[in-house]
Amino acid sequence: MDRFKRLLPFLRPVLIVALFAISLRLLQDVLARYRYRDVVHYLESLPPAQVLLSIVLTLVGYFLMTGYDSLQVAQDALTSGANAYLPKPFDLMHLDRLITEAIGSEDDVMSSAT
Repeated sequence: MDRFKRLLPFLRPVLIVALFAISLRLLQDVLARYRYRDVVHYLESLPPAQVLLSIVLTLVGYFLMTGYDSLQVAQDALTSGANAYLPKPFDLMHLDRLITEAIGSEDDVMSSAT
């Protein structure tokens, strides 16, 4: 078990790269049946109003997801085990401090487990 704990920091990146490679391969298989020329032709055939509406709705969804910020969300996140909550707009120095603290607390947990 101790040997596994020592290998864990090296296995995580390997697992992440392997999963990323598998996902790229699956994406390649799915997209192999489409030709770039056909996709461009289809997009050009769409009415401009439909293209504009899709862009606007995509932007609205993006802003709703990234702009949602409330005290209740912060409390729920912290109760669920989040290290910290970063309200928007945020200061980069504050973000750096929170990341440093989170890395330090993870290192403390890993060292106490061994």
